[in-house]
Amino acid sequence: MIELELEPQQRLPGLAVGEFCLNLNFLRLGSWQEWRLVAAELDELLAVQPEPATAEVAKWLGVPEGAAVLARRRLMLVDEEPYQLGDSYYPHDLVADTPIAVAEPVEEGVLAVLERVHGQPISYFIDELSFRMPTPDEASILRLDPGVSVVRVVRIAYDRDDKPLEAFDQLLAGDKHVLVYEVSAE
Repeated sequence: MIELELEPQQRLPGLAVGEFCLNLNFLRLGSWQEWRLVAAELDELLAVQPEPATAEVAKWLGVPEGAAVLARRRLMLVDEEPYQLGDSYYPHDLVADTPIAVAEPVEEGVLAVLERVHGQPISYFIDELSFRMPTPDEASILRLDPGVSVVRVVRIAYDRDDKPLEAFDQLLAGDKHVLVYEVSAE
C-alpha cells in the first residue's frame, strides 16, 4: 500500500496491496522531490495553459466567469498505474510569472510558490466530495473495470482572508483509494 503523507506513516488494517491511502488532512505535501520518493513514477503533466474560467471554476476561485485562470492538468500514476486525474486552477494574474505557469514539475512545491508570491500562508482548505460513475473516457484513462465508481474531490486552498488561491479538481479511481479524514471533536 502507498500512503501519500510525509509525516509518520500509519497503516490501515484491511487494505489490500495496491490500494491507495490518501490522507486528505495532510496539508503540506512537500516538494516535488519528496513526492518522487513515494513511487517510481508519480505524475504525467498533460497541459499547462491559461484559459477562461468556467462557471464552476469561477465560483471556486471567486473570479468572474470568463476571467483568465491558469490550468495545470495531470494524470497521476503510481508505478505506472493511473489512479487519479487532477486539474488545478489558479488566478492567472497571481501565478503567470511563476514556476506554476511552466509545463514542468514545480520543484519547490506549488503551495510554497503560492505562499511566496501571495505573501501570506495558506490558512485552510475546503474539500467537496462527490461520488459517481465515470464517463467512458475517464474509465479508459484510469483503466477502470466495469462497475467501478470514481470520487471527485474538489479542494480549495484559502488564505487567512478567505481568498481562494487554488482549486484542485481531482478524480480518484474508486477501487484504488481509501480516503482518511481526522475530525476534531472539540
